[in-house]
Amino acid sequence: MKKKGNFLSGVLGPLKFSVRNNQQIVSGAVAPGTMKQSKATKKASTVFGKAAALSKELRLSLAALYPDLFGNSAINDLTGQMYPILKDCKDPNTDQYFFARQSFARVEQLEFNVKSKVSTLMSQKPVVNL
Repeated sequence: MKKKGNFLSGVLGPLKFSVRNNQQIVSGAVAPGTMKQSKATKKASTVFGKAAALSKELRLSLAALYPDLFGNSAINDLTGQMYPILKDCKDPNTDQYFFARQSFARVEQLEFNVKSKVSTLMSQKPVVNL
């Protein structure tokens, strides 16, 4: 257990204490060795981990140009978009990734400012009444 300012961080018995957005989070802790994962779950978590790492590298490479661009929701959205991209580009037989020119086209439509009125207007489908 560590103290971070006015908050606790770490595991204490069956509880896990963490801090997110300057708020204390308390959740149940999983005892080591008690969580059972299927092979498919392990594969999916491996791909998700790679998607998170790729998203982090992309954010770090853009940080100098756009220092205030990535809030928590944008980070989650970017990782959420990278996971299906990697999943689709992975060859199940060889576990290698093969990327085409349009593999990352989904990222082009990612909205980094989720509170933007423009993104709200653009996401609405036009209605035509005859």
